[in-house]
Amino acid sequence: MEGRTHWPDGSPVLRFVRMLRRSPSEVWERFVDPPHVAEWLGPAVIEPEVGGRVVLALGELDGRLEGRVRRFEAGRLLEHSATGWPLGEGWIRWRLAPSGRIDTRLVLSHRVAATNDLPRLLAGWHLRLDLLLASFELGDTVWLPDRLDRLRRHYADAAAMASPRGELPFPSDRSAPAGRGRAAGARSLQQDVG
Repeated sequence: MEGRTHWPDGSPVLRFVRMLRRSPSEVWERFVDPPHVAEWLGPAVIEPEVGGRVVLALGELDGRLEGRVRRFEAGRLLEHSATGWPLGEGWIRWRLAPSGRIDTRLVLSHRVAATNDLPRLLAGWHLRLDLLLASFELGDTVWLPDRLDRLRRHYADAAAMASPRGELPFPSDRSAPAGRGRAAGARSLQQDVG
């Protein structure tokens, strides 16, 4: 199982697990180095220390998240508060662990306050993680609106069939996008970050 949505305290926590064929240090760079973050997530400010500022410009569709680093272990863990439209207040945790000789296990957990469109949130993170994988090979990546729409429909269908605990299955299609360019909305939000 790759991930699920669960409700530990009445608010949803989205959780994705990915295996990456890169070392933890290579993957870590993609979370704390703003030019690398921009390749797959969008423009960002990340001050990698407890109390440091975090600003993620996720594009016109997902808005902007701001917060402070709550937990930081270089090369292993980055957790920060995340407040912004349309998600409300929550937190995001990125955890990396070595797996085998060269692989890295990535666990993304995102607690959100807004529950009105979980399929859209799940689809957005799913596609961004696909873009993360592609960024290792391509550098800049292309935001694929049609792929986002397919993932959103899948998650909406999955939500209709969710288990009694609210767990949502993840799509089996893990194809990475091809091409070059920037994530949608990155250019328009570039001036807002910094």
